[in-house]
Amino acid sequence: MGIQSYIVQELNIDLKTDARIQMWHDDFVVLKGPITVAVTQNHRLSDRDPYIIEPAYTVRIRAGETKKFTNEQYRATHPGDWNTEITLVSED
Repeated sequence: MGIQSYIVQELNIDLKTDARIQMWHDDFVVLKGPITVAVTQNHRLSDRDPYIIEPAYTVRIRAGETKKFTNEQYRATHPGDWNTEITLVSED
């Protein structure tokens, strides 16, 4: 089925394929279970700085549950440019 089949709500998603979602601006996506995804974020303070890649983490969303993923940037909690990638691990 692919990750797109599990999207309940979205705002300004930059890239969607069967296997992944990418958010590059102030975006969000709500996924419904049952699904397991891996989430990776990278960020930099300015265009002159290299990207810092945060450790990936896995999220399992059970049947009947939803989970909202956001990509915020240029804010006190997320200074600079942030990007989020959500990759399908398994369709539980």
